[in-house]
Amino acid sequence: GLSGMNVSIQLALVSAKRVFSVLDTHPTIKDSPSAKDILNVRGEVVFRGVSFKYESNENMILKNINIKCNAGEVIAIVGHSGAGKSTLVSLIPRFYDPTEGEILLDGMNLKEYKIMSYRKFIGIVPQETLLFSGTIKDNIAYGRMDATNEEVEMVAKMANAHEFIMSFPDKYNTLIGEKGVRLSGGERQRVAIARAFLRDPKILILDEATSSLDSESEHLVQDALEKLMKGRTTFVIAHRLSTIRFANRIIVLEKGVIVEEGTHDTLINKKSGVYKKLHDIQSGRSDENFSNVFGYLEMIKLKIFFGEKNTLSGWVVSDNNLQISQVRIMSNDVELGVGAVNIARSDVQGNYPNYKHSLLSGFNVDFKAGEDIDQRYTVEIIDVSGRKIKVADMKLTDFKELPYLTLS
Repeated sequence: GLSGMNVSIQLALVSAKRVFSVLDTHPTIKDSPSAKDILNVRGEVVFRGVSFKYESNENMILKNINIKCNAGEVIAIVGHSGAGKSTLVSLIPRFYDPTEGEILLDGMNLKEYKIMSYRKFIGIVPQETLLFSGTIKDNIAYGRMDATNEEVEMVAKMANAHEFIMSFPDKYNTLIGEKGVRLSGGERQRVAIARAFLRDPKILILDEATSSLDSESEHLVQDALEKLMKGRTTFVIAHRLSTIRFANRIIVLEKGVIVEEGTHDTLINKKSGVYKKLHDIQSGRSDENFSNVFGYLEMIKLKIFFGEKNTLSGWVVSDNNLQISQVRIMSNDVELGVGAVNIARSDVQGNYPNYKHSLLSGFNVDFKAGEDIDQRYTVEIIDVSGRKIKVADMKLTDFKELPYLTLS
């Protein structure tokens, strides 16, 4: 009736108001009146005295950063969580502008170029791949909308994606769902890498591109990334130091300051260096315990629920200096299943007063259980650097009555 129609109209007006509020939003980063198009890029990137903070009343996130990256060089950026790594690389495509200092591209300040003109030469492969509902072909071709079918297939092969794509009945026309939910994490990353190949960027940013993958997927993705980096100026953020040995230079950040810089071989020979300390911990050569590595960690609390169809799910509460990426099920040193950890919400210390900066994360692992009812299974928590904590070693029947596990 008329009353129902009125309600529908009012709801539509509210929705329209929200849509227009987004459309009317003005970007904070704008072209200057004198900005010009850029037709070609060599790829030399220079940070000159760069400091940055998000809000005027905040402390500086980055402080006096000076980096010169020659065209075609690979620069790796490492450091603890919160050191400013992602913030630093977000300044390169001008998602933000420096609070102080300047960033130069081929000798000219980035602000002298038109933003859209300049960003055409940049490719980004993030940890969380940005895919949309559509076909695999559409998602790859988003890197260059005029790409032919042959070009899409060529870059998929370069990204180690062609084989799994051809295993689907509809091949490149396979619909992948919103955010690529019908693909595994490794498959989504390889589609994103194929997209970057198609874009053919001069400057490449890899932000934790392999941190939440299982070992087999990580190998395929890492191989594709190494192909992609050849001949391109590349900035790599990685917690797993084993993936950045090839870098021309490694920048070590602590609290927004560059504390070390050099090649892997140079930094590994510094007896008391930060990089050497991180490397020794990850390679198992350090006597430090796990909690000391991440500074403020007091404890981890884990709750596991065992499902009827060989599904293990639950949540982890940890100090947010410890960013957990995976939960893995093992038996007799064989991996049976691995699941990515998704952050549900942070700052839950009101419920957990012993935690300084609590982070609540959920996980779900599908695995194939053995027929032996006495077979024992291990649950491993893995942080973004690849460090492992074994938190349970028991039979499946034990999981059903598993209490909260607290690790000091």
